[in-house]
Amino acid sequence: MSFRHDGKKSHAFNQWKARNRSDLLRCGVSPSVLGDWRDWWYFLEHGEHPVARFNLTDLSPEQREAMETFLVREYGDDACSAAHVCIIVLRGLAGRVRANAEDGT
Repeated sequence: MSFRHDGKKSHAFNQWKARNRSDLLRCGVSPSVLGDWRDWWYFLEHGEHPVARFNLTDLSPEQREAMETFLVREYGDDACSAAHVCIIVLRGLAGRVRANAEDGT
């Protein structure tokens, strides 16, 4: 059994990158995080990419704000969002973590 490269996912990701290039640059996203869809998804799920040496804390406050806006637009703003971890980290860095309705904070 050999590994098969998923051409459809790669093609769709490359199209997505091309459509969002200016926004991604404005957000300060490292090109190494955009190498392929697996790198991007790892970043979304963890808020960092240790191999690419990219972390949300590397961004300026303006880039963090642009990144949050971009991620909310692209992935939504709920706990099921693919970018939920990144969005929460960005809000924490900005001192704007949303109150948790369950614990009344």
